[in-house]
Formats: sequence, C-alpha cells, structure tokens
Amino acid sequence: MMQKKYLFKLLSFLWISLLLQACVFEDTFYFGGSEEPIVILVPEDFSTIQEAMDFAIPGDLVSVADGIYSPSTNGEVFPIFLQDGVDLFGESPQGTILDAEGSDGVLDIFQYDGYIRDLTITGGEAIFAGGILIEESSPLIENIFIIQNQAIEQASALMILNSNNVEIVNTVIAENFRFSEEGFFPAQVEIENSNVFFNNNVVSRGDADGLRIDTQSEGEFQNNIFFQNGIDIGVGLIDESPKSLATIQYNLFFDNLEADFFISGDFFSVEEVNDLFVNDEVEFNFTANPLFVDPENFNYHLQNGSPAIEAGNPSPEFRNPDGTRNDIGVFGGPRSLE
Repeated sequence: MMQKKYLFKLLSFLWISLLLQACVFEDTFYFGGSEEPIVILVPEDFSTIQEAMDFAIPGDLVSVADGIYSPSTNGEVFPIFLQDGVDLFGESPQGTILDAEGSDGVLDIFQYDGYIRDLTITGGEAIFAGGILIEESSPLIENIFIIQNQAIEQASALMILNSNNVEIVNTVIAENFRFSEEGFFPAQVEIENSNVFFNNNVVSRGDADGLRIDTQSEGEFQNNIFFQNGIDIGVGLIDESPKSLATIQYNLFFDNLEADFFISGDFFSVEEVNDLFVNDEVEFNFTANPLFVDPENFNYHLQNGSPAIEAGNPSPEFRNPDGTRNDIGVFGGPRSLE
C-alpha cells in the first residue's frame, strides 16, 4: 500500500488579530515582529490569489474567502502558479470559485509540496490540463470541484506528470471536455510517470475517458466512482500497462459509454477485469447505479439505498468519520467532503 505523505492536517482558520501591527522586512510578512508562518487573506490582504502566493513564504497559508476569482471580477491572471510549501485553502468547496474564463489553465503546480483544499476549479482552457497541471510535485489535494474545463490534447481536468506521492482525495471531477470536435480526445484525468494516491473521488460525465494511467505510473485507485464517461468514445478507466502496476480496488462503475475498463489492450467488464490476471491488485470493483442525488447539478450525495454506501475498502484506515465502513465516492472515507 502506498504510504500517504500527509497526515490529515488539523488546521483551524483562527484569524490573526488585526490589532497586531504588520510590517515588511526582507520580503517576509511579519505580524508584531514575529517570524512565525502566517495566514494571508484574499481578498482582505491581497486582491488576487497570485499576489498572495507571490508574497508568501514556505509554511504560510493563503486563505481565500468565498467568491468568484476571475479576470473579469478581481483581475486574476491564469494560470495561478503556486509557491512551494505554501498551502492554499478556500472557504468552501463550491463557494470559493477560481474561474479562468477560458484564458488559460487554472492552476499550475510545479515542484510544489503543499496542501490544497476547498476550491472550485473551472473555466480553464489549455492544450494540456484545462484545470490543474501537476508536475514534479507532491501535493495533497482535497475537497476540490474540478468542473467544466477544456483541453485540446490531454487532460481536460487534471494532468499529473513526473510526480510522486500525489494525493487526490474526496474530489469531484466532472463535465470536463475536449476543446475541439476534431483531433484529440483528452481524458478528464491523465497520469504519466507518476505515483498517485487517488481515493474517494467521483469522475463523471466527461466526453471521453474518465481516467488514463500510462505504463510508467502506479499507485492506489480505490473507493472511486466512474460515472457516465464518454459521448462519442470513452471508458471509465484506462490502464495502458500490459499488466497493471497499480492497486485498483473497490471502485464503482456505471454507464460509461464503451466499457468500464480498458486494460492490456482491450475492453473489459468489471467482472472480467477483476479476474484478468493472477496476483495483480485489480479486484473488488463492481458495476451498479450509485443513485446520486442530482449529478446534473454536481450533487454527488448518495441517496438512501445506494450500493456505494459502506461498500468501499473495509480496512480501518478508510473508515467514514463515524467509524462505519467506507462509502464509495466523495462523501466517504476519513476525509469525507461533508
């Protein structure tokens, strides 16, 4: 099992007293003469996220209030480049909206080790990675909505390149499409030469493949839902390896256009792929309607009676906050979106 790089950070949003005098010294933001890491507020301290990121130093937290951050609202320039070691938190996953308005990709994460949570990533448009590009980095990404972005060639939502110990958990990736009707068919998520922990996510309603893993990548892909991916083409999950190097377990697949899986050069049903190779770790996956409340409006709560309830990995480390077995999807596991 891939060791998680981060323990869940019990960070609070305790505001630093405005009575303490702020000063600038040697490019470091201090309150009352302290050199302790600080919380930098957007839009209170800086009007744009990029300005706050450029000002921060490793160990600081950029905290973004609910609102729309875009070229037309606050002059935000995209993509936003993250500063290594500076965490980025929104106020709420669907209330803090980073909207590139088609100007470029939304987040560019290069040689970055930090924690990103509680944001909506939307309106991105790029050749690669319409929503988020991760390269040579080890971020923890949690409670994010990556929705309605576009790419021309690869990864309409999220691309991970040459990275290790990337964690994507309790994240909605939905309705990300290709930019053009001709040529390329980018998957919503594409992973190349990387080691990824991808757990308790929903990959839904893209126009091509849900997730692609190249031959040099591995990691854990557990307790996810792959739902209604593909319009002209598309499967839930592609693993390009002749025999998967990844742990692919306890995932639910439903109504993906061509098939649930494409592995070892062919299409397979869930039942077939669970028994395809001896001694691999592709198992315990199944197909069923997850009974989402309202997927058309990005409400991926599970209705009563959903087969995803308490159907995930039974190991204690994956349990829901109330101690019950993992619910598959974004509202399950120890870091449940709720």
